[in-house]
Amino acid sequence: MKFLQLILSVVLLTGLSYAQNRKDDTNASTQKNTKQEKIKLPKWAKMDQFNIKTTKGYDVHLLSTKKGYLFDKGKGKVTMLILIESHCKSCPGWLNRIEKIQKHYGKKMKVYVLAIDNVDKEKMEKAIKNKTIGPKVMKKVITDNNAFLNKYAKKHHISLPVISIMSTDQNLQFAMQTIYKYQFFKPRGKLIRGGGLPYNIIFGPQGQTAGITVGVSESKAFQDYIGKIIQHYKIK
Repeated sequence: MKFLQLILSVVLLTGLSYAQNRKDDTNASTQKNTKQEKIKLPKWAKMDQFNIKTTKGYDVHLLSTKKGYLFDKGKGKVTMLILIESHCKSCPGWLNRIEKIQKHYGKKMKVYVLAIDNVDKEKMEKAIKNKTIGPKVMKKVITDNNAFLNKYAKKHHISLPVISIMSTDQNLQFAMQTIYKYQFFKPRGKLIRGGGLPYNIIFGPQGQTAGITVGVSESKAFQDYIGKIIQHYKIK
């Protein structure tokens, strides 16, 4: 992983506002000169496909489109991507509810969890500050982070596939594009949209964004909500 990407990862892991702030600044500076200047998006914002890994080492391939994400294993299904942080108190219970809903709908539904925090944040910051970052340090940080999230999943009886932003370059780029694409930290009045976790993005059978919800819901109401999406797309 390149040093620049490490710096970006620390910025993400400590505030996760870098991507949106850059986007807002760019938009503000180009609104007056849209005909003269072209917005240059960073590589992670333009990527149209990702090969990422779960914390247990399983591969996940997906396509990024203007309408959303199309996961290979989500074709023809309703796919749900849930953004969490390990210190989110309501997230474990919510993931347990979603697993039950997924089992209820069987092959009609697929769920992925994206953990957007870094449990070794202080270690990473210290390594960069002391200029001691390198492959060995990074490997240990990634290994420790994956191990922590796997223990977290085991402790809370979560069997859903968990994707850590720390595992690979593409995991990081996927997380950055997701935050950018869905304006996770865009202010909405006095509220910050990204202030609510879990952050749930639902995709239709062709990868189109079918819905976004923030926080937790009553199980039966959310199950019915997913059911209506399944019916809308006539998923069998």
